[in-house]
Amino acid sequence: LNVIDSAGLFDTHKSQQEVHDALAEFAALAPEGIHAILVVISGGRYKSSVHDALVAVETFFGRHVWKHSIVVYNKTNRKPQDIWNDDSVPQHAEFIRKWREQSAGICT
Repeated sequence: LNVIDSAGLFDTHKSQQEVHDALAEFAALAPEGIHAILVVISGGRYKSSVHDALVAVETFFGRHVWKHSIVVYNKTNRKPQDIWNDDSVPQHAEFIRKWREQSAGICT
């Protein structure tokens, strides 16, 4: 098992090109392919920077990337189901809908 950290991917100061370049570098570190993408959402809060980074991931790897993803909500006491049902952030609801349709549903 190889774990590759995409440090800085959620940096709000990066341009789209810089994010694309970071994803290309990330992919190059896994020449045998990527088995899973671990999406960590801190505090259970889906910010615009998280949304922008996930859109970049989907654009780079394709719309089926979520079939190979695991979502982790850290620094929160809320259960994933409670976060999923919080429709106060429409982009989060859209991401969760796509993710749940395609993934194995691994979430913690």
